[in-house]
Amino acid sequence: SLINKIQICTRNAVGRMGEGVRQVDENVENANSAGEAIGQIQFSEDRVVKAIAEITNSLSEQSTAANDVATNVEKIAQMSEENSLAVTETAHTAQQLRNLATGLERMVAQFRL
Repeated sequence: SLINKIQICTRNAVGRMGEGVRQVDENVENANSAGEAIGQIQFSEDRVVKAIAEITNSLSEQSTAANDVATNVEKIAQMSEENSLAVTETAHTAQQLRNLATGLERMVAQFRL
């Protein structure tokens, strides 16, 4: 009968609406999960950006320290070269003093005769 057909159609419509509501609820849950995942990604991204900034800063400090070490090594090398020259000059002067002392000894020896 017509009433039975309307009841069946109504039950079908209610069932389909229930299914639609369930799907909407499921999609809302998925959207919420996606929102949470995006929030976690953003948090992780912030941590990565901070870590990169710290690494960059550390590398800059290490570069400055390496340049300072290189400058100091260069100064030490220059000072070593200057010391080497000074030692050579001192040795030469010492030899000249020996020669003068020997000459003086000869002169003194002449006066003793």
